[in-house]
Amino acid sequence: MKWTRRLFPAIIAMSIAMTGCYEEKAKIVDDFWYGYNNQYNGWCAALDGNYAAIGNPQGYNVYDFKSGSVYVAERKNGDWLANPAKVAPSDLTNNDFFGFSVGLDNDRLIVGANHRQEARIFKRYTALDNNNAWMEVKTLVGSDVSGGDYFGSAVDISGDWAIVGSPNDDNARGADAGSAYLFQWTGSDWVQR
Repeated sequence: MKWTRRLFPAIIAMSIAMTGCYEEKAKIVDDFWYGYNNQYNGWCAALDGNYAAIGNPQGYNVYDFKSGSVYVAERKNGDWLANPAKVAPSDLTNNDFFGFSVGLDNDRLIVGANHRQEARIFKRYTALDNNNAWMEVKTLVGSDVSGGDYFGSAVDISGDWAIVGSPNDDNARGADAGSAYLFQWTGSDWVQR
């Protein structure tokens, strides 16, 4: 009983102290909206330092239906810039769902396109090289991925390692048991481990 009486006021005090700690600093929207509903901008997001990646898996790119895209917002001098960079490879086609998942680590971005059965890695180049543009460096595909595996449904990247989820992968555990694929940067290429 004594423990409860001591703990409860501490929890209330902590809750009061924490209320209002966070406030909205920016709202990132699709500036390339083509007048279609249900694009799901914000389906997934990743944050690292001064960069935020926002997935838009059903976004429209010119005339492609639900090909998808990712927006990378940058924070400068404490403020998030109003015009995020759009990342959308030119070879996307209808229903690729590029941007279904995103991961961000320093100057590397990984994006899953689970209907296309792939993930792509991008690198941010500095202003001296290419005005902080995100350039594609590798398309990742699992060694035994087949149709309907949804490879690219979940992704993450940390240092020289990338992981890609494939929730409907058939393996020794059964049909659609699922798996995750690990890739490593060797200094010259990304290799499945």
